[in-house]
Amino acid sequence: MNGDTLVQRTKTAFSGYMRRQRENRVDKSMRKRILELYWHENMGLRKIAELLEVSHTTVWRVVNENEPPKSVRDALKRFGPLLAGS
Repeated sequence: MNGDTLVQRTKTAFSGYMRRQRENRVDKSMRKRILELYWHENMGLRKIAELLEVSHTTVWRVVNENEPPKSVRDALKRFGPLLAGS
């Protein structure tokens, strides 16, 4: 049993370390640009990745980690065109 706990703690610590390493590769300005292109320009993940010269997985991860709640996404879908015209 003790071995299982140690293995689980090691996996948890390692996954946290890897997450921090990924976050360090994409700086704040790049993260902001990805989100602007995705949410405001309605650009696809692969197109953003090509434009910014990063992998589509990186773009997907940034979008996923910074995704607004479902209620906000639904409102953007409904009212987005109206807000863009103002």
